[in-house]
Amino acid sequence: MTLLELEVYTTALISRIKTVAPEELEYLIELRESVLASFNSSQLTSDDMQIVRVLQSYDATLLSRMRELKEEAAAALLKIQQSKVQKNAYSSTGALGSYFIDKRN
Repeated sequence: MTLLELEVYTTALISRIKTVAPEELEYLIELRESVLASFNSSQLTSDDMQIVRVLQSYDATLLSRMRELKEEAAAALLKIQQSKVQKNAYSSTGALGSYFIDKRN
């Protein structure tokens, strides 16, 4: 993939950033890494450098979306943990057939 193709792909993804799946973001990051690693800084033309700057301008948006997804995942995990605690509390294997006696004064 070329830098120009990477820019087109990134721009398309940014245009729908609120609905992007985590897997798509992961793929984009891997793609960026492989494309940029294939270049030496001495090989980049001024046009290439301009594309790199455009790609860098999307970093804040990408990071923001990744943080949102991280927070959503953390909230879902917390909810699962809380439901397990509640389930365990109701299905505890305590003394069956026990009674509570209220004493009135």
